[in-house]
Amino acid sequence: MGGKTKKKQAKDTRANILHAARLAFARHSYNAASIRMIAAQGGFGHAIIGYYFPTKAELFAAVAADICAELYAASVQWMRRARRLPPAEGLAAYIRRLVDFGREKPWIFQIIMLNFAENRDAILPGQEHLLETIEKIRNDFVVAMGLELRRDEARRFTDSFNAMALYFLGSRESAAWLLGMNPAGGRYAQWVQDTMLALFLPAMGQLLERGGPPREQPAQK
Repeated sequence: MGGKTKKKQAKDTRANILHAARLAFARHSYNAASIRMIAAQGGFGHAIIGYYFPTKAELFAAVAADICAELYAASVQWMRRARRLPPAEGLAAYIRRLVDFGREKPWIFQIIMLNFAENRDAILPGQEHLLETIEKIRNDFVVAMGLELRRDEARRFTDSFNAMALYFLGSRESAAWLLGMNPAGGRYAQWVQDTMLALFLPAMGQLLERGGPPREQPAQK
């Protein structure tokens, strides 16, 4: 009985550390955040963090793995819903769920935007998780929306979509300030949904019209 209690306590403590780290890394970059800052965020001593995560790099990598797994798991659910709808409705449903997710868990997009997007010349701990997740979501998105594209077309469309989503959801304070809106409010969320749909639905329609299987590349002579 005592062993189970200790295991649960250890699991809860680790989860609390990760949650505090998520909030800290959402406001401060990997380089700027400190273990003491994370401890203060969680309301516990900094020494306890070292017991579970000996280095800041290990802690950040664990946070990156967690948020990427959470984002991908949610994305799979959105894709499943989108696949059952006509393309226009599927895209609208996907965007709506994406924006709602960003409101519920803003730190996920803030961490990605603040750390990975602004540290292009540095390899951050856990960066491989983000790259792998983006690639999986890109591939799933193409299938869910019924887009049979050449690789360059798929990448251009999905990268543009992801870049805009990251800006609107990961830098929402800046974007909403420019619009004179409350970043956490429903009006801003609706604006993001409407704007992304207005921009990407016509582009997706053009790709669907072209359609067809990927072109065969000529053999190298």
